[in-house]
Amino acid sequence: MPENEIIHEQKAQVLLELGDAWNSLKAATRATQLKLSWPEAWVTLGRAQLNYGEPDSAIESFDKALALKQFHISEANVGLRTFRSTCHSLGFSTAMRVEEIRRKLGGASSGEGGVGLEEEAEKRQDRPVEKGLAA
Repeated sequence: MPENEIIHEQKAQVLLELGDAWNSLKAATRATQLKLSWPEAWVTLGRAQLNYGEPDSAIESFDKALALKQFHISEANVGLRTFRSTCHSLGFSTAMRVEEIRRKLGGASSGEGGVGLEEEAEKRQDRPVEKGLAA
């Protein structure tokens, strides 16, 4: 079997549905070994452990999944704060839709022929906000 965490995790789910808790447990364990930072694999492992009759291990796996989810949520929040800060420095309201911001910047996102938010923020750093762009 390929050493791919996604395949092992999906195999574990199928085996759970078929009632094969032991082989599901083995597949889910392998998925978590291949990618320790994947919360969904830890949830599947917890489900397999519950079905195999290991509630204490299942709780540990679910706790690990929650901790990883919180980390990813935290990373997403940092990205969102950065985006909002960049928008604010450009004089854009964060309530504006991304398409509107791109249109006002002159087209596509960075790398697609248009001006990216970061580049535009650098250009405007010490310039006053243009009329009509601030919300």
